[in-house]
This record gives sequence, C-alpha cells and structure tokens, in this order.
Amino acid sequence: MKFYLLTTSALCLLASCTTQKDPLKGTREDFIASGTLKPCPLLKDKIVMSTYPKSVNQWPVSDKNLSHLQLDIEAPKASKFLWDTSIGKGLASGLSLMPNMVANSTHVFTMDTSGNISSINQKDGKAAWSTLPSKQLDNTLAGGLAIENDTLIATSSSGDITGISTTDGKQLWQVNVESPIRIGATTHAGKAYILTVSNELMTIDIATGKILWQHQGINEFSAILGGANPAVSGSTVIAAYSSGEYYALNTSTGDVLWSDTLTAALRSDTVSSITHIVASPVINDNTVYVMSHGGKMVATDIKTGNRNWQQNIGGIKTPLVVGDFIFVVSDLDELICMDKKTGKPKYSVNLRAYNATDSALKLNFSAPLLVSGEILITTSNGELLYLSRQDGKLLKSYATDQKVQNGPIIVNGNYFLLSNDGTLNAYK
Repeated sequence: MKFYLLTTSALCLLASCTTQKDPLKGTREDFIASGTLKPCPLLKDKIVMSTYPKSVNQWPVSDKNLSHLQLDIEAPKASKFLWDTSIGKGLASGLSLMPNMVANSTHVFTMDTSGNISSINQKDGKAAWSTLPSKQLDNTLAGGLAIENDTLIATSSSGDITGISTTDGKQLWQVNVESPIRIGATTHAGKAYILTVSNELMTIDIATGKILWQHQGINEFSAILGGANPAVSGSTVIAAYSSGEYYALNTSTGDVLWSDTLTAALRSDTVSSITHIVASPVINDNTVYVMSHGGKMVATDIKTGNRNWQQNIGGIKTPLVVGDFIFVVSDLDELICMDKKTGKPKYSVNLRAYNATDSALKLNFSAPLLVSGEILITTSNGELLYLSRQDGKLLKSYATDQKVQNGPIIVNGNYFLLSNDGTLNAYK
C-alpha cells in the first residue's frame, strides 16, 4: 500500500512545482472513474458460463454460505403470491436496518427491529415459536441471525450474542461483548464469527457460548450502517472492517496470516470517501474479492495476501461469482460484469433504466443472486429483476409492491421477502 501512496504524493508534488500554463495536448479523462467502465474488447464474445442449478433447502447465514460464494439456485421465476405474515415491528423513521433472515429446510427465522425472533413455517406462514432474547438499544440498528445444525445464533445492538434452539426457541446460552453488533454471524465447524461495531472479530464456541479468541482492528468513527460478514475457507477466516482493513486469520488461533487496507479513491464528497467495507468478502479459487464503499475493489491471493488486480469500483452489496466472471452492483447503481482473473469489465448496465414504476423514484438495488442461470436483483420498491448474465439485459420482472431493504432468500424453490413494515412475504 505504501507504493501507491508515495506515487500519488510524487505526482502531487510535481504538479505543484511546475510553472507551465499551457494545457496539455490529448484527450482528458477523469483521474478516478466516475461513470460506466469501458468494456474490454477481448471479453466481448466470451461466454459467461454457469454451473447447473441446484435446489437449495437451507440458507444458514446472511450471504447464504460461509465463503459467500453463491451457486446457481434452482427455482422458477417468481410469479405467484403464497402467503404473508407479520414478524413484529418494522422500520421506524430515520436511519434503520432490517435484520437478515435465515432458513433451515422447514422454517424461516426472522428478527424484527425490537429484537423479537420468530420461527415461521415455510408452507403456511404460521409461527412455530417467538422469543425476545435481547432487547435492542433503539430499534433501528439491527443485529442478525445465523444457523448451524439446530442452533440459531442471534446478535443484537445491545452487544448480546445468544444461542437459541431452532426446535422450540429455548435459550441455550448468552454472552455480552460490550459492543453493538449490526449484522449476523458466519457459522462453520462449531464456531460463530461475529463482527462488532468497534471493529472486533469475536469467535464463539456455538455449543457453549464461550469466546475462543478475538481480533481487534482499527476503530473507525466514520462508517456506514451495517457491515461485512466474515468469510471462511478451510482454516482461514477473512475479516473486513469499517477502517478499510481486511485480515486473513487462522480459524483456530486467530493469528494474523496477512492483512491489507483499501484506501479511498479520490472523491469530491465526504460520504463517498468513507472506506468502510460493507459488502461481505467472497472467496473463490483461493482468491478473496473485497470491495469498499470508498471506491476500491481488489482480488487478493488468500495464501499470500498479494493483490491480483484492483479496480476503482465502490459499493456495499456482496459480489456474485459466476464461472470466470464476477458481478458487482456498484455505488453508481450499475451492474458490472468483470473477468474474475483480471478485473477487466465485460459490460456494465445502468440499473436505474429498469425502473418500471416511477422514473423519478430513487431506488436502491440488492446484491445479485444467480437463479436458474439468470441474475436476480431486487429493487427497494420490491420489484424482482431477472437479467441475462451474458449482457445484463432485462429478461423479466415481477412486482411484489413491497418496500424492502434486501433481496429474498430462496429455499425449496420459494422466495421469502421481508418488507420494511415487518411483513414476511412468500412467493412461488
């Protein structure tokens, strides 16, 4: 990272010392990309291959699995409403976050903005049980859920981490880590990896609630609501912090294997220069893909920590790897398809152009999913957009008429979408 800083500083010093007034010849281009990336001609005819779709019967963590590598989900396009049910309190006015959902093979588990947790039957929407293990501090700053086997891990803005039986909702254990938690855990091999607002990674024994080890990053006061769920591959866990740091740690001991920092791209406003890594890191083929809100995305070798490539792309939604390509929803509301080995763009499309309801309405867009070979993106007004993975063109859309923060989870061929008013909706 020092190389880039010294190079930039040297350029600035040279610019300040020159007395030349005549403009330089040639085409002027932005120093930092501020619009659509130029497609690489060599990728124009390269096919975006995909694996065969597979049926999904569980959704154990926020980003589907421990490495956040989302495979092709076998499911028909949503076209039919099944049922809806209230899970409790929805979003209040002002800045708010809806906690994530998870699911096992029979039930969807939800948390409302007051911390009430419910187990909802996937077939009819009826609640099997509901519990309040930990009251949120202010009903706006979330927490989250994760599952391993028969244990549900609940985190909260009060700093409580609670183990709950998925069968009957009984509390198994609870520990307080004295720092608010905005997101759910990542679970694997008997451990829960949990990131706090103070940039501390806590590793919890799922059987007992005992803290096994912890790692402290640099505390950062300027941050975006939410955070990146840790990603796990083999004996390595990747923790990404609001400071722009990301670490590779040994899952057994917490020892640092390597680390790097995403500095902000040169931006003209304060908010867009915040380096917070909100999108969860994705691990695929021994490569870690990390993107910050501050306008940087990198591909890093998971064994050495060396960067394979970097791009001036920012965003807060977890990327999607499909075959030899990676799909990103950027902070400019673009869907960008890039070669995962080089970072060069194949194409980009403006998602705002697919707003069929109200062209003047400012929409937010969910992280991309791959569903039966097509890219699925959900808008904040509840429209499901099915896009071609080859060129990003809109193939079909389905309007749910729900206001949402996140896209659906898809289990047993059904779509479960949580609306901002605290209603769980099921579609087929």
